[in-house]
Amino acid sequence: MLYREKGVAERTADGVFMRLEAKQPIPEFLNGFEISVEGSKVHLRKQEREYEFEVEK
Repeated sequence: MLYREKGVAERTADGVFMRLEAKQPIPEFLNGFEISVEGSKVHLRKQEREYEFEVEK
């Protein structure tokens, strides 16, 4: 189950990065994850689990 959740988190982060590039608003929640953006990093939180992704240039 956590393996699938990590895959969903990665795809969600990709979607957030695309929204950032397009200068679109970032929702507070997406696909069940609470989203926060700090510079080039996206933090996703779901219950007690957290995932962090960084923009690759």
